[in-house]
Amino acid sequence: MAFTDPASSADRGRRRRASRRRRLLAVTSVTAFVGLGATGGLALSGWLRPLDCPASRTLRVSAAPEIAPAVDLMASSYLELSCGHVAVTSATPAAVAASLRSGRAQPDVWIPDSSVWTAQTPQAHAVKAAAQRSIARSPVVLTVPQPVVRKLGANPTFDQIAYTATTAQPIVLGAGDPVRSATSQAVLVSLSSSLGTDPTRRGYLAALVRSMNTRTASGATRGELPERPVSDRGLPVASATTERAVWVANKKSGKLTYAAVYPATPGLAMDYPFVVLAGDSGNRSAANALFAMLTSASGRAALEQSGFRTSGGRVNQSLTPALGVSPEARAVPGQLSPTDVRAALGTLSVLDRPSRVLAAVDVSGSMSLPVPGRPHTTRMDIAREAVGQALELFPAGTVAGLWRFSSDLTPSTNYQELEPLVPLNPTTRGDLAAAARQLAVVPGGGTGLYDTTLAAVRSVRAGYDPTRINSVVVLSDGKDEYDAAHGITLDALLAALRAENDPHRPVVVITIAYGPDSDAAAMRAISGATGGTLYTSKDPRDLPVIFRDAIGHRLCPAGC
Repeated sequence: MAFTDPASSADRGRRRRASRRRRLLAVTSVTAFVGLGATGGLALSGWLRPLDCPASRTLRVSAAPEIAPAVDLMASSYLELSCGHVAVTSATPAAVAASLRSGRAQPDVWIPDSSVWTAQTPQAHAVKAAAQRSIARSPVVLTVPQPVVRKLGANPTFDQIAYTATTAQPIVLGAGDPVRSATSQAVLVSLSSSLGTDPTRRGYLAALVRSMNTRTASGATRGELPERPVSDRGLPVASATTERAVWVANKKSGKLTYAAVYPATPGLAMDYPFVVLAGDSGNRSAANALFAMLTSASGRAALEQSGFRTSGGRVNQSLTPALGVSPEARAVPGQLSPTDVRAALGTLSVLDRPSRVLAAVDVSGSMSLPVPGRPHTTRMDIAREAVGQALELFPAGTVAGLWRFSSDLTPSTNYQELEPLVPLNPTTRGDLAAAARQLAVVPGGGTGLYDTTLAAVRSVRAGYDPTRINSVVVLSDGKDEYDAAHGITLDALLAALRAENDPHRPVVVITIAYGPDSDAAAMRAISGATGGTLYTSKDPRDLPVIFRDAIGHRLCPAGC
């Protein structure tokens, strides 16, 4: 049987006494290792084998960098009672997952930071049950430096951080490459969940995610925060990391440098599954014995002293606000799922894909109405400001154009092209911004919504670019008043949009119903006919962030 000790009873007694002393030392010494997790590939040794043992086997354990030191200490303590050698290697979960997929040598035990990694390996079906055996947890958070906390208030939220991305003093999102970081994936999922489907708040999310910098948070996603907070072009950074990393950084520095910001809704956690991959029955038995040690009272104590919560979510007494964390945050946050990961990567895909977008802005007479709470400001002023701000967010390579519409703007149409669809460069971006600044109300003008929408869709489809997201954004504060005069009703428009829709060349219509008199029902039907989204803005002051989301990002499926 593996890991047996044939030594005499007296020898065993002496070793048991020594083992108890060393086990206590191992548990109480864990704090010396807090924050000192090695990075990929550094081997730690759990090697305290009795000298009179026969040839022993080696149990190879690969653990996420932040938990590897505590696992190694507990492995050392356990193995003094047996003839065995545990080689604990610190390696990033993404690297181990890639190794498993390629068929290279695998460890006997794998302890990644999240169960989501096991679903990405060929062995997923065989280790599914084992992967549920969590040994520790740590909630995923955004962390901000203390000066930012003083600006946002005592208990900053995801909403507050996201909102700053639309202001003159933004906070930048620092997150590792989501393909290689479960922590980054979890933060993106938590942001989406926290900000919900409200268009205004989703606009904040779009702006924050677009600011994401993977350089500034490469260490944070491995559970390592720098002694001094980093900045991005002089801007503060909210880093995607774990509660444990915030606790470690503050404990190590001896002062409150960082604060953990938790999502308002129950968040996600890294769950550190204990995955047995060994094929040999002896090593499997040894692995199960190691798991029992790690989940014993002394094992749980060691992990708690390293800043982790228990697998059941229990919070130890050292996780306190004085060290930048909140013991009141939900004790057992949910685990990241493959569905969550697909959603997070899908969000990034939408943000990264270049756009080809034509914006059509209502300039009818009602756009001259004043905005409540904004003295001397009209709906048109807000719309003009929103279009200008949205243009600033367009990345290089975007193709954009601008129309205005009201009634009889040309001898034959209710719409007029101000700038054609052109790739944005310094010159054309300036031209488009100048055209946006010239948007002005047509006194007494009506709203030619239906014919403008159909013409805009046809114009975009005529120059369709399969490498881009082709779309039309229509902003209106009223109801169509020219269906009879121009021979197109809502039913006729919807029929034409459906008939001309080509699933291989889709042109999505995104509508913004602006103000209390807008025809949201008709605009919802228009968007629905093309797979687009309706945004509603009863308060014109919400328009800038809604317009930014609508014109540049489309983070929400149709109908949300």
